[in-house]
Amino acid sequence: MRSKFRFSLFLVTALLLPLITFAAAAPHQPIGRLVADATTIEWQPAIDAGVVMMSLQRPDGEVITRAFPAGQNPMLRLAELADGTYSYELRADGADVQSGSFQVLDGAIVSPEIAENTALRTGARPPLTPSTNTYFADDVSASGGLCGGTDCTNAESYGFVTIKLKDNYNQIKFEDTSTSPGFPTTDWQVATNDTFSGGVNKFIVQDLTAGTTPLFIEGATPTNTLYLDSNGRVGIKTSTPAEDLTIAETLSPTIRMEQSASPFQTWDIIANNNNWYVRNVNAEQNPFIIKYAAPYNTLVLDTTGRIGLGVASPLYQIHHSSGARLDAGNWVNASSRSVKQDIHQLDGTAALDALKALEPVTFAYKENPGETMVGFIAEDVPDLVATTDRKGLSSMDVAAVLTKVIQEQQKTIEEMRARLECLEQK
Repeated sequence: MRSKFRFSLFLVTALLLPLITFAAAAPHQPIGRLVADATTIEWQPAIDAGVVMMSLQRPDGEVITRAFPAGQNPMLRLAELADGTYSYELRADGADVQSGSFQVLDGAIVSPEIAENTALRTGARPPLTPSTNTYFADDVSASGGLCGGTDCTNAESYGFVTIKLKDNYNQIKFEDTSTSPGFPTTDWQVATNDTFSGGVNKFIVQDLTAGTTPLFIEGATPTNTLYLDSNGRVGIKTSTPAEDLTIAETLSPTIRMEQSASPFQTWDIIANNNNWYVRNVNAEQNPFIIKYAAPYNTLVLDTTGRIGLGVASPLYQIHHSSGARLDAGNWVNASSRSVKQDIHQLDGTAALDALKALEPVTFAYKENPGETMVGFIAEDVPDLVATTDRKGLSSMDVAAVLTKVIQEQQKTIEEMRARLECLEQK
């Protein structure tokens, strides 16, 4: 059953209403209390937190991330901060996300305790006089505009506005008075702008029952920051989303993914006119890159886990478009006549000269210094088996040289054997 008015519920809800303090949305379990002096801004710990991760948005929109190890308070030096409004988030294991804002002016943090000078506001606030609320038991209609708030006057100008709120902190509260089991009871509130000096210009939707702020829009947010079209597509910074989700940016649109619990890790997916790549932000590395105009089937992973390199339907664990492949643990070079041209017999003398010029060495790869290998140095091998850039070698080239030399030696052995048999018969 729903009651028209329930004073006790109203009183309890009012007592539970989240306080709007120096943080844009106060968490249930704050990580630290913001304290500022002439040179620094510091968050003194309110809980026994381990690593604390801070994300700070500068006035120009750039976001920087810093990690503070256990025992070290999150801190910023005012000398590093330009004038303007900053938003921040603190994250730590075992605590809610703590978010808030502060303002730097003339190289110093603006105190949130400064009271607003009401004499400078447009229009004079009428004196507050006690009066009883007007109650209508039936429908109420107004053919003109409606104004609500302590700064409303009897000479309001509405233009095309139907309803307006006029105060230094405007709120619309949705108070659910349900008492029957199973009915939703969450109270909601729409509010605008912080009430303290240095606060944020904002439009927020609050879940008063849970004490959360699920929707937060800062003042001066650009047009089409979030756009939902009639086809169910979502545009970010565009009013013409072409796919289910379209992100438009003049340079390198980016998706960031942050692991907000320890060990903190951040990844970016970035696209521009040169590359599409995945970036490990913590390590400042790009482990996966796709270049612009990469051809079809550059990399194919099929349903069995096989990898095609220029092959749409790989037949082997790794299948290259040249025909080379990794098959059952063995690397097989492409060697079909169909993939070769300018085929000539290898000259025996050239093969022997190349074999004599080869200098076998032992070595260890810098990536695996603990393992000794046997082989050749690409820069030192004879031209017959060298690659164009002299940075690598093909084992098949060396095998062909060895094969040719052995074949020539076998000819010589057979000729000498024949001659020896002739001599023995005389």
